[in-house]
Amino acid sequence: KEFQRNGIGKQLFEAVISEFSKCKVSSMILWTLEENPSRYFYEFMGGRIFGNRIIERGGKKLRQIGYVWDDIAGIVRKMQRR
Repeated sequence: KEFQRNGIGKQLFEAVISEFSKCKVSSMILWTLEENPSRYFYEFMGGRIFGNRIIERGGKKLRQIGYVWDDIAGIVRKMQRR
């Protein structure tokens, strides 16, 4: 918890997008736990929910939400405006 809300996740996300852009990757899918309160960040960054699935970790069934970006160039533009 001491590292949450410090912008580390945002920096990681932006670094991934930057590398994908350099490598000419134009779209991406990301899975996160439905219970993750930070998942709305992906919606803010333009991710669209496309589905969900159940996974099992440590004997517990957990629901994941899938986000898709059909064109990550939009994210790059958003990052450049800041």
